[in-house]
Amino acid sequence: MILKKVLSYMTFVDKISIIFLLVISLVLFSVVLIDGSSDKKVIVEVNGVLHGEYDINATEEIDIDTTFGHNKIKIEKGTVTAIESSCDEQREIGQKISKVGQSIICLPNCVIIRISGNTDIDGVTY
Repeated sequence: MILKKVLSYMTFVDKISIIFLLVISLVLFSVVLIDGSSDKKVIVEVNGVLHGEYDINATEEIDIDTTFGHNKIKIEKGTVTAIESSCDEQREIGQKISKVGQSIICLPNCVIIRISGNTDIDGVTY
């Protein structure tokens, strides 16, 4: 009842303007949701030295064998998961990362797994 009353006061231009604004907002929202994962990559460092770079869109399991120990990660559907570690506490097991700037760290094995890539988000916004 109230909606009919409100619509009766609106002109044709008002209705077209509202539809236009809704379409523009949906387009902008979808652009924000696009992740841009094509330029993201997984960086593996051991004791501060680059061990390897991997495509985040690949599906693979990677063994990281070092003098400090063993780690295993799984890359699948744009997500990196720590699935195995030889360290005592194994706190990193099950951790998942998928965004630029996120990392998984195993201190006893001196392993850092992080996602690198371009992003328009700065430290304050993130």
